[in-house]
Amino acid sequence: MGVFSVEIQVGDPQAKSFESVDALVDTGATNTVLPLGLLDRLGVSPYSKTTFALADGSRLDMDVGRTW
Repeated sequence: MGVFSVEIQVGDPQAKSFESVDALVDTGATNTVLPLGLLDRLGVSPYSKTTFALADGSRLDMDVGRTW
């Protein structure tokens, strides 16, 4: 497993507007965490809340949304 940085494009749910983001990539990760301000600008709304288990054993409830 590795960690590296890469520029990605994040778009609105209709795939009409995109913003560039410098993202830290963890090859063992399943989900992507993005800044709320970015998601708000793109009109991405949460559709559920999920509990995530962190590496230190703690748990964190976070909103989950979906976009391009």
